[in-house]
Amino acid sequence: MHDESTPKVGQVAPDFELTDSGGGPRRLSELAAVGPLVLIFYRGHW
Repeated sequence: MHDESTPKVGQVAPDFELTDSGGGPRRLSELAAVGPLVLIFYRGHW
């Protein structure tokens, strides 16, 4: 089931900030400036 909030293939992702594995902040826009990105989201518990 798809709705308006479901991202489409090729759609530009909104900029966001997350913490990297070293504890530092990383913004999507900073990484995208270096080259193409693939975003992967994992659901569930580790």
